[in-house]
Amino acid sequence: MTLPIFAHISVWWKMIRPLNLLIIALTQISIRIFCVVAIDAPLVDWYNDIVFWKILGATLCVSAAGYIINDYYDIKIDLINKPKDVVIGKNIHRRGAILGHFFVNFIGLLLGFWANIWVGIICFFCEFFLWAYSSILKPLPLIGNVLVGFLTASSIWLLIIPYYFVNSKTYNIFIFGIFAFFITIVREIIKDMEDIKGDQAHSCKTLPIIWGIKRTKNVIYVFVSILIVILLSTYFSFGGFITLYFYIFIVPLLCIFMFLLNQALHKKEYHFLSVFCKMIMFLGILGMILI
Repeated sequence: MTLPIFAHISVWWKMIRPLNLLIIALTQISIRIFCVVAIDAPLVDWYNDIVFWKILGATLCVSAAGYIINDYYDIKIDLINKPKDVVIGKNIHRRGAILGHFFVNFIGLLLGFWANIWVGIICFFCEFFLWAYSSILKPLPLIGNVLVGFLTASSIWLLIIPYYFVNSKTYNIFIFGIFAFFITIVREIIKDMEDIKGDQAHSCKTLPIIWGIKRTKNVIYVFVSILIVILLSTYFSFGGFITLYFYIFIVPLLCIFMFLLNQALHKKEYHFLSVFCKMIMFLGILGMILI
């Protein structure tokens, strides 16, 4: 249990998923620069926006705390699905993990209320739902997946609250939030397919367990198809460069994803599809830069 200080820090760093936090940060920064900022305002103005940095800090803290509490409740399952990645109970004491969770959550809540009272309230509910997901809802079919998708979209829509802005780019934020909502649900279901062995051993009731892999794939096809229809309909209804970007780049990738999913049979292939979803999300962030 006792580790050198730098090794201890690296274990905590690994547990809070730095790559995922980086994607969240890049998403919020891109939206702040290219959507929230006034069309005729210098891009450098966003650097001095203290409210934005408070929101970003709150979002990262709440997300990091969510990853910690998820690992806390998933120890037994992860020992089967990915034993090499388990650190709680090995490198970090369980009590230390839960204290770290509360501390990071508290910092996130302070930053949220410091930015805006409504941002703070939303952060509070996000913290509650992340705990509920990890402790209660995750083993249930679809409910936990949809909740994670909604929380991901909330991290995008959150930026609208303190600015009260209305301009021609406002709908882009809603489109990207919807995109993040659906692609996150799909990725979460894929992760359930990847982790089916450990989930079965602990009597979880995820979609792949109660419906089987084939029917679960059909559910994913439905979600991806709904997303494609939404992206195409927004292009024909509103036009705009961001919807054109989704139409040209994201929709074909979603079609490729469905083809690969149809061929996938093993854990490694499902893991690849999970990474593929993350890549699609990252490409969506690039779309914000092109607005």
